[in-house]
Amino acid sequence: LFLRGWSIMFACVGAIFVLAPNGTIRAINGLGAWMGDFPPAPESELRFWLSLGFAYMVLVTVLAWVASNDPYRRRGLLLILASGKAASSLSCLAFYLWTEPSFIYLLNFLVDGSIVLQMVPAWAAAGLLAPKSESGGPTIPGHDARERRVMRLALGHMYPAGGRAGLSAADVHLEESLWNYAATQGPAVVAGFRALAWILEWGTILFARTLTPFSGLPDRDAERYLSGWLESPWYPRRMVLFQLRFIADMHYFADARVKANLGYAAAPLPAETGPLAENSRDFAPSVWAWKSAAHAAKRAPKKAAKTLTARAAKGGAR
Repeated sequence: LFLRGWSIMFACVGAIFVLAPNGTIRAINGLGAWMGDFPPAPESELRFWLSLGFAYMVLVTVLAWVASNDPYRRRGLLLILASGKAASSLSCLAFYLWTEPSFIYLLNFLVDGSIVLQMVPAWAAAGLLAPKSESGGPTIPGHDARERRVMRLALGHMYPAGGRAGLSAADVHLEESLWNYAATQGPAVVAGFRALAWILEWGTILFARTLTPFSGLPDRDAERYLSGWLESPWYPRRMVLFQLRFIADMHYFADARVKANLGYAAAPLPAETGPLAENSRDFAPSVWAWKSAAHAAKRAPKKAAKTLTARAAKGGAR
C-alpha cells in the first residue's frame, strides 16, 4: 500500500506537470509569495526539459508500482528510486543556494528529500518480509542472504552427524524446516529469525572478542562460541539459543527417520536414547525422567541405579 500510494502520487504529479507546466510554476510561485519573500521562478515555452521531467516521473511511477508487487525480491528498485529523488533534491538545493533562491527549488529539495528518507527505510523493511512464491504462498526467505548460511552452521553444530538419533541437521533438512515454519507464522517471526542469524553472525565481536564473523570461525571455535551462548550466566543471552533449540527440537524429532532410530512408532517428546528408551517400548518417556535416570546411573551403585531407573520409568509412564 505504501509503494502503490506513492506510485499513484507520482503518476498524478507527472500528469499535472505535462498538462499544465506553466500553471504549476505559477501556483508554486504564489505559494512562495504567501510564505515569504521568494523571487518567482520564470515560466518557459521550451518543452524539452518538460519532456525529460515527464519521462522521469513515468520512471519513478513504474519503479514504485513494480516494487509493490513483490517488495522482498524487488526491493533493490527502491534504491534506484531513492537515487533519482536524491539527485533531484540535491540539485535543487544547489540551484537554490548558488543561482536564484526561488521557492520552487526549496520546495523540490524538501519534497524529494523526504521521499528519499522514506524509501531507504522502506528498502530495509522490505528485506524483512517473507517473499511470495509463484502460487502466492510463503516461501523460504533469505535465499540471497547470509542468514541461511549462519542458521545452517548453527544447527549443524547443535545437531551433528552421529549425535541425536544418528542424524544431523542436514540429514533432516532442519534449516529449511525452520525457515518454512517462520514463513507460515508471518513477517514478525521471519524478522526474528533473520535478526537472530545476524546476532549470531556478529556476536563474535562482543562475546568472542574477534572481528571474524561466526560463519568464518573454525569448527572448534564455533562450537565454543555456541556453548558460550547456552551456558551464559546472562539470562537473555542464554534464552536466545534456548528458544531456537526448542523450536528446532520440535521439527527434528518430528522427522520419521529420527523417530524410527529412537524406536518410537508415535512421535516422542524430545529425548535421546538412554536407559528408559532401551528398557521400555510401550510408552514415550519424559525427558526429565530420562535425565533423572541417567544422572543416577552415573553416581549410584549398579543395584541402586536399576531401582532409580525403574522408578523414573513409572513416573514417565504416568
